[in-house]
Amino acid sequence: AIATLLSFMFRRDFPTLRCINYGPPGYSFSWDLATSCKEWCTSFVLDSDLVPRLSLDSMDTLRDEVLELIGRIQISKFQVARRIVQGSPSWWSCRDVDLEQEGDVLRDVISDVLSDDVQSLEYQNQLDHFHSIQEERKQQRGVLRSVALYPPGKMVHLLKTHEVISCGLRLAKCTSCCTTNHGAQYTPVWMENNDDSLSKIVVSPTMGTDHFPNRMYNVLEQLATEYGLDSAIHAQC
Repeated sequence: AIATLLSFMFRRDFPTLRCINYGPPGYSFSWDLATSCKEWCTSFVLDSDLVPRLSLDSMDTLRDEVLELIGRIQISKFQVARRIVQGSPSWWSCRDVDLEQEGDVLRDVISDVLSDDVQSLEYQNQLDHFHSIQEERKQQRGVLRSVALYPPGKMVHLLKTHEVISCGLRLAKCTSCCTTNHGAQYTPVWMENNDDSLSKIVVSPTMGTDHFPNRMYNVLEQLATEYGLDSAIHAQC
């Protein structure tokens, strides 16, 4: 965001200046500013990176969803983890995994873990009271609370579309608490500044590590090689 603001200022004296953002903060510019710089500004978002999805609304939504899930969950977190590990071959097999089978396992776990509604009437009453207080606070904040903001420039989403299954990947996941992207393959896709995929926080093991500069560097190098582009990164280092 700071790089884009400085570019707006410096382009008066340097009209050929270009700006490249890596994982810029989401919801930081008005629609006019965010879209008027598309000719000279490009922003990259790596898969489930948390930072480009941060906003008051997205954090409120995440908070509300977590509070509701707490009321609907029927068994302990340990039992949830055990069910997933035991039922999912992706945790212990070194071979390619059937994604449909993975989906079936997760759906079965979810149906066993979560009830359709909040189980405790007392908890539901507390939750309703909490929501009413939050709604009053939103109204008190007025117009400033509802101003829509967007990330700047042309948006490129580096979307993880495949994962090469290997024993090395399993080991890397175990030693990094699943935060590694070892073996991951990415596809760059254009996205709009108001794309729905940026309106909610994606909860994943890599939601924090996808913002790391070294990870963005490695993914861009990988894509440059795949698309036959001559990367100038090494020459500049």
